[in-house]
Amino acid sequence: MEIARKKGGPKVREKAERVCAIAKDNAPVDTGALQESGHVEEVVPDEVFNVVFDATGDDGGDSYARWVEEGTSKMDAQPYLRPAILGAKD
Repeated sequence: MEIARKKGGPKVREKAERVCAIAKDNAPVDTGALQESGHVEEVVPDEVFNVVFDATGDDGGDSYARWVEEGTSKMDAQPYLRPAILGAKD
């Protein structure tokens, strides 16, 4: 799941890292895989960074990070990334 995308140098890298850390703290823990999957990807050197959570189940299928964040018809949402973005605002 890729939500936070920022552009523009070292301060933006720091903010992306802060968002990722807050989201990891916010993420619900069952196996810990969701927390462990969180990372920052540098898309364009020193310009564009993505905060990514891409945990998959034991079967190695698609990431379930989105469904935890947004919920499903059978499971309530457990937002962790959007609140982190809002919490990291200066």
